[in-house]
Amino acid sequence: MRLARRRSAAWGLEVLEDPTRPIVGELVTNAVRDSHGPIRLRLIRHEVLTVEVSDADVGSPPPQSARIVDENGRGLAMVARLSRRWGTRPVAGGRVLWAEADLAQPSGR
Repeated sequence: MRLARRRSAAWGLEVLEDPTRPIVGELVTNAVRDSHGPIRLRLIRHEVLTVEVSDADVGSPPPQSARIVDENGRGLAMVARLSRRWGTRPVAGGRVLWAEADLAQPSGR
């Protein structure tokens, strides 16, 4: 989280910190909980802000339908809601989960 906060500040994107923080938190938490081996966080600023988390797991995270009493299962739905788009791609030795956030702060969020 500190890396994301420092990078956002260096790029002058502090306004994105609030919507980006839960995206980073969820993708990193999933990697820590569900994978083994090294985990890497990368932020890319281009036409959008891309958050990438790589881990040694393979495949896409399974879709979950959380019931109201469940403590888990809502994270990727939240990532989908907060991001412009998101997905996963295989890489040598694992996968990358990624999400894109608009650089301009949308109104109403």
